[in-house]
Amino acid sequence: MKNYRTTVVNNNPEYVNTSLLLINKKKDGLFKTNNNEIVELKFDCLGSLQCFFIRGKTREAKELSLRKIGIDFLKFKDPPVNKVLKYLIKPEMEVERIFNNIRFKYLQSILFSNFKEPYRLISANFNKAFQSFAGIKIYQGNTRCRKENDWFWEHAGFIKQEKEKINFEKEFKELDLIISYLRILNNFDKIYKELIAIKPGFHELFIHDNYFGQNENFRTNFNDNDKDRDKVFKLLRGYGEIKTFRLKNLKPYEINRMRYFSYAPCNITEGPFVFRKNLTVSYFDEIRKIKEKKNLYKLEENFHIYDYFRKKPCSQNELEIILNETEKFKYYLHD
Repeated sequence: MKNYRTTVVNNNPEYVNTSLLLINKKKDGLFKTNNNEIVELKFDCLGSLQCFFIRGKTREAKELSLRKIGIDFLKFKDPPVNKVLKYLIKPEMEVERIFNNIRFKYLQSILFSNFKEPYRLISANFNKAFQSFAGIKIYQGNTRCRKENDWFWEHAGFIKQEKEKINFEKEFKELDLIISYLRILNNFDKIYKELIAIKPGFHELFIHDNYFGQNENFRTNFNDNDKDRDKVFKLLRGYGEIKTFRLKNLKPYEINRMRYFSYAPCNITEGPFVFRKNLTVSYFDEIRKIKEKKNLYKLEENFHIYDYFRKKPCSQNELEIILNETEKFKYYLHD
């Protein structure tokens, strides 16, 4: 078995003792074998590499070198280790990419529907319109005046022809896949915190004006009745100690695509686009460091960020410029 003590353990320690997934050559999604398997790699502290082919609950170990992976899967001629390492990501980075693609498609739907004042649709007021446009069933409670699901996007003014062109099914399937994978990992406490920090963590931080202020409805102390999600938000805002957080009622199967996708849809309608710059960066850890609004700029050291909510595109041309500037977020952007 090939040993990577020097090339990975010594020179690239961020790849050690963590679950990594192989992405495709275009860097616009996970690599999948002809049998629709995803490829997981793990380096231990001695430099040994374990490789697994995963499909659903089936997990098959295979002995492969990075060079063979680069040649057989990524179609490189004779790739060095460092080149192949650039095609490995932390699983949470797939979640980032998916939501950036959904944001991009939402902005596209505004452009293609030819709204005269596009900035009006970049608003939490259009959360239900976005959800119904994406095919998510809108929760309407016990109201007597129930609407057809399509009413929400039609009433907002989206054009039917464009609804037929823009399809979110690809992102749905990708999110199903990565969440089912994340749920089987051992460190679910840490993963759950990172998932909430990804959605809607940056949205809260950048868009909500009262994020740094005292909100009378936001209790800073922890108590036994707190939901796990509420605990994470308190930790993100700098309240409490991380060691006090333990998953109490949440089980891995409760994180599913429909709940996670529909939770905080303003994360899509208002943004921002975000992608970490390297594997060592954690959304959760970096958000906790920001104590004042004036320090938001510090996040740009470790993240690619594009805040389209503040751009307020007043014309189709201005929205088209935003789409051109954010197209890169459809891909993995780590160094």
